[in-house]
Amino acid sequence: MRRVPHSSGRSGRAHHGIREVPAGGVPRSRVQDAPAPRPFPGPTPAYVGPAAYAVRPRVNGSALALVIVAGFSLFPFFLVTQAPALVLGIMALAQGGDPARSARLARRGWWAFAAGLASLLLLAVLAVAAVIGLISAIFS
Repeated sequence: MRRVPHSSGRSGRAHHGIREVPAGGVPRSRVQDAPAPRPFPGPTPAYVGPAAYAVRPRVNGSALALVIVAGFSLFPFFLVTQAPALVLGIMALAQGGDPARSARLARRGWWAFAAGLASLLLLAVLAVAAVIGLISAIFS
């Protein structure tokens, strides 16, 4: 390729720059020298799109229900026997990335909730029996 002065197209005055002229003698345009456009499939590197966002793990509904029920039975009614169920429910919610472990912890939490209610029922029956025995001992 040889170098020739670039003319501005007006009355033969030379431009400051020198452009490449191919062997055929026709100067190349800036459009021809531009990089080829990217093919259509795929986003451009500047566009990230929704695929870049992390996928939220699914929440175990059983664990969420366990935390709500155990929390409501623990604080307003002072049912301390429900503390293990609440802890297991929170642990099940924390295992969002492992659904099998989350379900297993939620199941154990429901068993702990049932055991807590059973122990409260047993304590209530024993308390009623003690009160009845005390009343019968006083009046006999």
